[in-house]
Amino acid sequence: MRFRTGPLVSYGYEGDVLLPVEIRVPASIGAPEVRIAARVDWLECQEACLPGRADFVADAARPGDGGGGSHAALFAEARRRLPAKDPGWQVTAQPAPPALRLLVRRRGARRCGAWFYRGRPRVLDHAKPQPLLREGATHRLDLPSTRTAPRRTGSRG
Repeated sequence: MRFRTGPLVSYGYEGDVLLPVEIRVPASIGAPEVRIAARVDWLECQEACLPGRADFVADAARPGDGGGGSHAALFAEARRRLPAKDPGWQVTAQPAPPALRLLVRRRGARRCGAWFYRGRPRVLDHAKPQPLLREGATHRLDLPSTRTAPRRTGSRG
């Protein structure tokens, strides 16, 4: 989720959080269950951010063994909610100084809310508004760049 506090914007989670990861057990381990151990570090924020850490150990059934444990339904629901590829959508990006413009096209698409989460720091000013405009069958999202974003000049040789 996107959280705004005054001029600052942060990203985080709210409520129950599942972070599905794939764990592959070597075929050479023939046991019907495997023990998985992990150390997890996090920040929990409300008025102030407090660090947290926990060590977990769990026994997990191998896939296909009819197991899945008590959390199988929660992870199945989390997988169902993951974004899926849809070949009907066309997304293009183009420079629109001082912003980057995303154009999203899909026949029959309705107006909806959208927010672009960047993968690299200092490229987009994530705290500024990202107005979503509809232009016919196209939705346009203007993404303001930061002043400290790396600039590409000249040609590559």
